Amino acid sequence: MNPLGIGTDRAQVLKAVTDQILAVWSSFDAPRDDEPEISADLYSWLSAKLPVTSTDAEQVIQQAFEIMDASTAQSRPRFFAYIGSSGLE
Repeated sequence: MNPLGIGTDRAQVLKAVTDQILAVWSSFDAPRDDEPEISADLYSWLSAKLPVTSTDAEQVIQQAFEIMDASTAQSRPRFFAYIGSSGLE
């Protein structure tokens, strides 16, 4: 058995990804009041070493979507434009 395989129930994993994408896509219909805080869990996920054995695929998918949601990268879907200013008064 492959220690890094996603398991045998690929349909369940695909459904979890599809559900997450639909939830994210639907959230674009309205602006947020504020951005999500970067949680201690998120910091620990990003600072941990890469696994050497498999992890529950749905858990990993959930973590990936939480990381993308908290991201401030310009490539994320909620980044709409640059503000052309030096920031000085």
